[in-house]
Amino acid sequence: MSLSVGRTKLLEAQKLLLMRWDAVCRQWDDPKRHEFQKEFIDGLDADIRSAINAIENMNGLVSRARSECADQGGFWS
Repeated sequence: MSLSVGRTKLLEAQKLLLMRWDAVCRQWDDPKRHEFQKEFIDGLDADIRSAINAIENMNGLVSRARSECADQGGFWS
């Protein structure tokens, strides 16, 4: 799987999770739900943003490596 495909799948999974969590919240509203949200759901956005940044950095490194190898008649030329 390419890095851009992984990035797209991660963003799609986040969107689906949040849609489903919203549906859960409409039916489950007690202290345990709020505790679960605070412990697991609320931090996901920052974690996913960090993962996306890492994927984008890796994508840049891979592109650079491909370019350098192509310039030297390497693997990707």
